[in-house]
Amino acid sequence: MFSVKRSTRRSDAATGQTGSRRSVRPSRCQRRATATAEVAICLPVLMTLTLASIDLCSMFFLKETVAIAAYEGARLGINRGGTNAAATARVREVLDERGVSYNGNVVTFDGTTFNNAETLEHVTLVVTVPAAGNLLSPARLYGDLTLTSRVTMRKEFANQN
Repeated sequence: MFSVKRSTRRSDAATGQTGSRRSVRPSRCQRRATATAEVAICLPVLMTLTLASIDLCSMFFLKETVAIAAYEGARLGINRGGTNAAATARVREVLDERGVSYNGNVVTFDGTTFNNAETLEHVTLVVTVPAAGNLLSPARLYGDLTLTSRVTMRKEFANQN
């Protein structure tokens, strides 16, 4: 009959090995090449995300600065003796304190102005600042984008002539 010869070696299932005894590990050069490729792909993506996050935070800061400047200007203009010139000067002062660059007239009024408003009449002050030049990204990315803030307050006292 047939005789079965048993080996003295443990079975593959008991040792956890499959196939040959030699394990296939990548060489050191292959590992370096893989790491280099991963860095080459991931690093630009991570840098882009980081710079985009910083620029987005700068945009929020600029938007908040424009809102604060509009509020401060309107608050000064509604007081007794408040004028358009005083409100505009306060807006420019706040923008200058925070390092915001602007061109020309940043303050406009919708309808009634502080100079001719009667007591308890609404006055709307509008502050407009360009995004270009105030953010980290190059100006050509934003083109003509402007940030605008409107504040409407009631004139507390009419100006006396």
